Amino acid sequence: MFDRRLLFNFDWTLLLTVLALAAIGIASLYSATSGWETSSTPFYIRQLSWLGIGLLIALGMCCFDYRHLEHMGFNLYLVNLLLLAAVLVVGKTSMGATRWLDFGAFNLQPSEVMKIVIIITLARHFSEHGHLQGHTLRELVRPFALVAVPVVLTMKQPDLGTALLILFIAAVMILFVGIRRSTLTVLGVLGTLAAGGGWFLLRDYQKQRILTFLNPESDPLGSGYHI
Repeated sequence: MFDRRLLFNFDWTLLLTVLALAAIGIASLYSATSGWETSSTPFYIRQLSWLGIGLLIALGMCCFDYRHLEHMGFNLYLVNLLLLAAVLVVGKTSMGATRWLDFGAFNLQPSEVMKIVIIITLARHFSEHGHLQGHTLRELVRPFALVAVPVVLTMKQPDLGTALLILFIAAVMILFVGIRRSTLTVLGVLGTLAAGGGWFLLRDYQKQRILTFLNPESDPLGSGYHI
């Protein structure tokens, strides 16, 4: 049954802000692609359709007790890991990257879903293993493992941006749940060493994107066109 209290407690400002941003995006997409000759559904129409689907899902989530997610966290995590592994085997390849699963009516990008799933999974873990004095390095081994597996699978696609975003989400959560200063110092040193070593594992175009991000004016019409 629909709870009428949702109408009074709903964040209408957030909804209107999202709709305004979506409208600007769709208008920009229409302006950029309206002159294209294509036999398929125009991009802006497809985007509008997905907006409608997203709003329906959002409405459904409003009627869902989010506390049930606590018991679903690890199951969602395992399912999403299987989907990430499936991408590497039967995934759809486009423009040199294999990131999607083709279900016929739609394509699914599991790495995007993992951004949400990793939040639920880590929240479940830390709710069961909280420490007022802050977490030690040993106590963070399991959270690191939970994050490392999807990050590695995402890097294999390859999708550096999404992998880094998953790492960033996890890092912010770990900082907010609290870690000891000594642990933070050790993680800072290890992170710096890992970043330095990881540079040599990146592909040339990935290195170029990072360099262009640091200096956008170096190649504004090439690798820096999207910055």
